[in-house]
Amino acid sequence: MAKDLTQMPFASWLEEILGAMAKEEPSAIVICMRCKDGNVMTAYYGCTPEEKLNMACQMQVDAMWNVILANANQIVRRAEEMEQDEEEQP
Repeated sequence: MAKDLTQMPFASWLEEILGAMAKEEPSAIVICMRCKDGNVMTAYYGCTPEEKLNMACQMQVDAMWNVILANANQIVRRAEEMEQDEEEQP
């Protein structure tokens, strides 16, 4: 028997996404999820290989941006140290 999606922890997020989908009328959709067993499941609707690549690149950019934001202080500190090292060199 299928579980009631409205009772799942991601229900409000999914409702928001479905609302955006109704508004935007997408021609291509990708769903990617980590399963309980650790595997990753992907599902595609109307995606050409080029669209899959484009969407994968967008996910990679999002992930890189999250890493940069999470480490911004450390990145700035290291950049300042590198700048000081360059100034100290003859």
